Amino acid sequence: MDVVKFIYDSSSFLFDVFDNDTSNLDNYCFCFDSEEFISVLRRRVDSFQSVDLTYSDIFQFSNFENCTFELVKKLHYSGNKGLSFEDVGKILIGGNRKDTAFKKYGENHSKTAFILGLVKITKVSSKSKIFLTNMGYFFFLLNESDRSNLLKYLILKSNFIMTLISKSLNSRFSIRNELSFLKDSTYKRRLPNLNRMYRELISGYEAEFSIITNGVDEYGA
Repeated sequence: MDVVKFIYDSSSFLFDVFDNDTSNLDNYCFCFDSEEFISVLRRRVDSFQSVDLTYSDIFQFSNFENCTFELVKKLHYSGNKGLSFEDVGKILIGGNRKDTAFKKYGENHSKTAFILGLVKITKVSSKSKIFLTNMGYFFFLLNESDRSNLLKYLILKSNFIMTLISKSLNSRFSIRNELSFLKDSTYKRRLPNLNRMYRELISGYEAEFSIITNGVDEYGA
């Protein structure tokens, strides 16, 4: 088996090594190395250029599994033919709900998966269609432990996470001030999502991330 080597590029942080090869994905494996992960994190921090965060950078999900493994699994088993936000909502939660509720649920979870690089969102005849990426398919193939470790790398694609890390290393970082464009009610709904994604990143590395964690204020300095 080939060992996946994550590609690091200073101008664009790339992890999808399968851009031009979809035929041999089953022959790849994922080997997580703690020292390599910390090394990649440091290089990512060094090269990260500050951005103005927008709504599209904010994680929105009700169920963590539904924006990661469950979504990629269901897209794969549906034939990856391109599903609408509404269809994604239906296959994730089912039941009797209004179409608008399915659409909103599907949109939120798809956009979070998009931030992580697990899906792509394409306009088809003016409608958004959700497709599994090569990385999403590879994520689907892994066992639970490897998915958790791979997710750490994918979370580093997030502008929000990288802004939090880079700014908290230099001074106190207020999440609320950084996300001042959000209404208070929206911020309170999204904060648990942001915290969950950060916890996924640092799980097993709490000591290494302590200087960052201790430099973050949720509601302002």
